[in-house]
Amino acid sequence: MSTHQNFPQPPLPASSSPSQHGARFIRGRATRTIGALSVASLALGLAACGGGDEQSGGVSEAASDEEVELTLWLQRDEFAPTDSFEAFEEEHENITVNTVTIPAEEQVSSFLRSSAAGDTPDVLMPTTDLWPALAEQEGALYDMTSLLETWEEEDPEGYEAASAGIRFGTAQDGSTYGVGISGAPTWTLYRKDWFEEAGIEPPETYEELLEGAKTIKEEHPESTAFGLVGGRSASPASHFLTYFYRMGGTHENGVPQFDSEAGIALLEYYQDLVKEGLAHRDTLTWTTDQTRGTFIEGQLGTVQMSQNLYPTVEESLTYDEEWAILPDIHREGAEDDLLMTYRAVTALVAGSTEHPYEASLLVRYLAGEEYGVDLSKRYQPSLNAAVQEDEEYLDVAPWVPELADNMDAAEPLPANPNSIELYEVIQDMKQEAIDNPDADAAEIAANGQEALDAIGSE
Repeated sequence: MSTHQNFPQPPLPASSSPSQHGARFIRGRATRTIGALSVASLALGLAACGGGDEQSGGVSEAASDEEVELTLWLQRDEFAPTDSFEAFEEEHENITVNTVTIPAEEQVSSFLRSSAAGDTPDVLMPTTDLWPALAEQEGALYDMTSLLETWEEEDPEGYEAASAGIRFGTAQDGSTYGVGISGAPTWTLYRKDWFEEAGIEPPETYEELLEGAKTIKEEHPESTAFGLVGGRSASPASHFLTYFYRMGGTHENGVPQFDSEAGIALLEYYQDLVKEGLAHRDTLTWTTDQTRGTFIEGQLGTVQMSQNLYPTVEESLTYDEEWAILPDIHREGAEDDLLMTYRAVTALVAGSTEHPYEASLLVRYLAGEEYGVDLSKRYQPSLNAAVQEDEEYLDVAPWVPELADNMDAAEPLPANPNSIELYEVIQDMKQEAIDNPDADAAEIAANGQEALDAIGSE
């Protein structure tokens, strides 16, 4: 049975240290910084971890009496199932799951440090926009192609239900290293009651939404008409880039092309919201917590919010009466170029694992219906198709059917191995537009694109 105790551990260089839940502590993973590693030492460390020879051969199931311990890196405590993996361990009596929580933004760098030290988990959980950096390191990840074929043979129904997640587990080189287990797309929410009272039809374009926000500001002068996450604490992946692609934005090799009609339009949109007094005066420092809280408190007319936060909205405002979603909103003239993207949490098998088949069973469980319903009801929506039809889940998330078509057409957020560095430039552009609403948006986009292209080509 898995254990979930707290153990002392050395701190990571990042601001918050991971919490330990498993009986086994991953030793040495915080003793180095990635900057101290040369390419040669990293390659040697990965080779020492093994996995390369195993991946070229077939996948064999371990004997049923072989005791196997798997270490799983969770990216949030909330990803631990309510039963602490008891159901999984009852089904697979020879497997014990031990967990370590390492924040999403630290999983890749922590894994690379651990790889060089010869000490890695069996399964890890980074987001789809960040883990391609691992795919570039030979032997870091286990190519799951044969494991997925085995899954399809052994459990065709479960495999089919997880098809969306499997689609999210393919790196740029075409190899499948993981399976997407959950994701929280960002949609545009609005105060349906305010819009109806003002005689405003549900906006279909961002241009209509802007005009609606102006009317809301007139009708509710004490409120903020449009909530923007302007601070740097939140990744641009979940908000700013959602706007970009819904405005017709494109990318090349995972590098967003902001020096384009869509990119300039987005920067001008932020500038217009500031100039018109529709955004909060503290937008430049606003976080997702502030936009969510202000919306829930009835002081915000429109906001972009990740889907996993909707249950907290529902606790204060009634869905389809006081608030609603605009899933199809887009930029006028860009109807044919829309891309619905989001980053998913993906379960990956480490190349160094000594138990690839058992690790794949854990990935199956994380991508499956039982775990998916549990996770979706209390934290983040599962990508499993069966979960989207589960009555228990729909009772607490009645908005899910409205989003189904868009979810079916959604694609993983385009990723580049240097995504973290790219995000810093995108944050710069966003904040410059907010802080300088009269600046030339085309110039902001051109300067930003030059920096993006330089990083993307490294």
